[in-house]
Amino acid sequence: DFSLFAFLFGLVGGSPTSSQNLTPGATIDLSGDGKPDGTLVDSDGDGVSDGINLTGGTTPNLILIDTNGDGIPDAVDTNGDGLPDYYISPNPPGFLTTGPGGTGNPVVVIVDGNGNPLGFDTDGDGTPNDTSIVTILSDTTPPTITSSLLTGTFSTTQTTTLTCSDNKAPGSIVYTLDASTPSFSPKQGTIITKSSQAVSLSTEGSHTLQALCRDLAGNLSAPISIVYTIDTKIPALTLVSQSATAISA
Repeated sequence: DFSLFAFLFGLVGGSPTSSQNLTPGATIDLSGDGKPDGTLVDSDGDGVSDGINLTGGTTPNLILIDTNGDGIPDAVDTNGDGLPDYYISPNPPGFLTTGPGGTGNPVVVIVDGNGNPLGFDTDGDGTPNDTSIVTILSDTTPPTITSSLLTGTFSTTQTTTLTCSDNKAPGSIVYTLDASTPSFSPKQGTIITKSSQAVSLSTEGSHTLQALCRDLAGNLSAPISIVYTIDTKIPALTLVSQSATAISA
């Protein structure tokens, strides 16, 4: 099965058509000066890199995206909107390009004398054309997390959409269903590596959904906590037909 092969190949870095090392923990040269500027991180612990840290630590400051569903990241989302802004080149030493599969212009990160990102240079003139990363990394406003789930008792499986909102760039979400406190590091709970996702709630009994989120600067939201019960033994009452507008004694 080729898709399984591609997935397994991705766990050790690269792809059948790429010689980039995408192994979690690998350092990458985004500026083209031969020095590492970022580190690939695996936030959700599935063995596949899902972000790039630019500031030290484990926070994904850039989100990696798999645009073709083969289990291998091939693009970068710089602002948390879930869309590819740049693409991972299959041909080192350059890491990013403006088009998929190594097409378009090479993209490099321009850094200052201290190694701090000043923006992305997309036309090769040595100056940043896209400076949004500076605003994103300097952001100190925490994001907010919301859930579509309401507290209550339900007779059927529920689906809640968890959404992280931010003034600059939303990042990832972590949640638990057992009343434990969710945490990105150390990892506690299930991590969603994008800013919004539907979660199915099907386990019988009373549970507590707790969740928080993180923006691309590393700021954390206040947590939310929602108590809910799934009880499929609750009888369902359905009004089949009505012949009168009132009920008489």
